[in-house]
Order: sequence, then C-alpha cells, then structure tokens
Amino acid sequence: MLKLSSMTWQKNSKLQSSCSSKMINSRLKEEMPKVLNAAKRDHGLDKYAPSRRYKTRLQRRIQRLGKDESELDWKEDGGEYAERIWQWWKARKKHYPMHYLALRLIVLIQLSSCSVSVESLLKTERYS
Repeated sequence: MLKLSSMTWQKNSKLQSSCSSKMINSRLKEEMPKVLNAAKRDHGLDKYAPSRRYKTRLQRRIQRLGKDESELDWKEDGGEYAERIWQWWKARKKHYPMHYLALRLIVLIQLSSCSVSVESLLKTERYS
C-alpha cells in the first residue's frame, strides 16, 4: 500500500478504498500512451503568467547583470520552467489522474527528504 499524508488520505475516500500497488501500476500503464502523446506535443508554456517568485528573481538578475528584461528568457530559469510544467500538469489532472498522483507523491517525498537533509546538516554543524 502507498503511504500518503493524512490530509491527502482523508480527502480522497475513493483512494482509500482502492489504493493498492497493483491497481496503481495497472492504471499507470493504461494512461502511459496518452501521457507520452501529450508529452510529445507543444505544451504552450508561454501562455502561463510568470510566477511572483520568477519576477523577483528576474529583478535581482537585472540589477546584478545590468541587462534589460528583454534580454533574459524565462526558459533559462529552472524554477520558472518547473513552475510552468507544474501548471500544465495541474490543468490536466483529470485526464491523467494516476500520473498526477504519482507526481504529487514524488514532490512530497522530495520535500520530506529535503527537510531530513537540512536537519542532518544542522546537527552536524552544531556538534562540529
């Protein structure tokens, strides 16, 4: 069985009743051809509005590099590129529910392991 955060688990009662690894794997396999076809198409990420964080980073870059805003492209900013891909996925969560769930779990796992790494570093610094 997958381990989900308690909030996610409580919100998704349908998920509770039918959330087994075999079921998830079979549904992921069913969705895979559709996901691959969607991934090969142009995503039109230019249509998404810039995030607030990107605007802040952009202003700092302009000051630091002394360049004009028109010389900098959002596609060169990893954070903004990832944000727009996430916005694209959020708009399609009903089309690919199992892949969307998998992405959410990956993000949750990365965040939780990140906090463990930071905590580990802080303990190391404290005792050295």
